[in-house]
Amino acid sequence: MKRALAALLCVYLLAGAIPPAAAANISRLDAAVPEISGLVMTLTDVLPYYSRGAFPLEPAQTVCTLYFGPEGTVRFSRSVEMTVFDAKTLAQSVVRIEADEAVPVSAISGGRLSFDDPAAGFVCFVSMGDPLRAAGAAAADLDVTGLDAHSAPPPDAERVTAVPSPQKVFVDGGEIAISAYNIGGYNYFKLRDVAFALRETDKTFEVLWNEKTRAIEILRGRPYTPDGSEMRPSGGAAETAVTSPAAVSIDGVRVSLKAYNIRGNTYFRLRDLGAAIGFNVDYGEAENAVFIDTGAAG
Repeated sequence: MKRALAALLCVYLLAGAIPPAAAANISRLDAAVPEISGLVMTLTDVLPYYSRGAFPLEPAQTVCTLYFGPEGTVRFSRSVEMTVFDAKTLAQSVVRIEADEAVPVSAISGGRLSFDDPAAGFVCFVSMGDPLRAAGAAAADLDVTGLDAHSAPPPDAERVTAVPSPQKVFVDGGEIAISAYNIGGYNYFKLRDVAFALRETDKTFEVLWNEKTRAIEILRGRPYTPDGSEMRPSGGAAETAVTSPAAVSIDGVRVSLKAYNIRGNTYFRLRDLGAAIGFNVDYGEAENAVFIDTGAAG
């Protein structure tokens, strides 16, 4: 019975997390999740956003839910076994999918692919044409291109715990609401959050993704173009951070900056960004606050 409820919840609560409808579906994307080592998933007709969070029936488990259009398919780089269920009877079965076999998502909608550690969670595949889809628990707001297998961390990538930082943050004397994580005693911030926070200062910079070079591009002095993902609260829970393999360039020059991927977003050490972009970062122990000064060089 518990398994049946789990299957049903996967459809009703997770599949129902409706992504924004404005952006067009992605025709093809090679994707990977760090919790499944060495697996590349080729997705077609996939929606540009995905959701990730605790599974309602088993809060200790993480579920990553991918959404597909009516023509959506998934293909795996190696053979896998998925848990699927009959929508009418809720009977579950394990289906083996061979390597490079293109499977219509409509045929496995609500199906689950376990992480390397099954107790840690799973990936859920959902067809937006699924008649069981209902309004869900949380909006799907993570950029699916963050799962790009070509920039995904290798299986042996460093994995560390990222703890939400309790420190206040000020930019040129004004407090801002921005989330950060403490990793190894240092504050790490999402790159687009920092760009958004500095967009009206002399240290404004643009953030781009160069598909050809597979690199994050930072262009100093350029107005920042928001994409809607900025300044969202972290949720207050510790997360697993994985070292990011993405290359970084500043004004066309390749630089070495340590970064972590957390929930599909890239986080950098704030002091490193300050030194590279040209702003100063100080810590006030009495205030338990971080102070960003754009009038001083990093």
